Amino acid sequence: MNRDQVRYFRSWFNDYVSNFYSQGQDQEKDWANRLKEEHSQRVRQEIITILTSSSSAISNLNDIKLLHISWVYDINFYPTFQEIKNRNYIEEIASTLPETQGLKKVLKIVENYLAMHVT
Repeated sequence: MNRDQVRYFRSWFNDYVSNFYSQGQDQEKDWANRLKEEHSQRVRQEIITILTSSSSAISNLNDIKLLHISWVYDINFYPTFQEIKNRNYIEEIASTLPETQGLKKVLKIVENYLAMHVT
């Protein structure tokens, strides 16, 4: 990802989230949307950092799979959580990774997070 693509992505994101605000008519809605926007901006920045890093934190296919598992933290809608659970996406990705203690800890955390949003 080059600098122009990063600028375009940032501009697109800012335009996209601006449509969710009530222009001051609903402060609670605006506050909740600001929190979501801040979270999404942190996630976006981490992805940009990874994609533009010269030493690249992603060094192999397993790192990409772990990144995909982490995306569950950027989901905001119950039906999406339900589909992730119903289709066993996390388990499918995890089954292709080497079984290590670290992976087991990560999966336990992600599965607990997913369970909190499904039930």
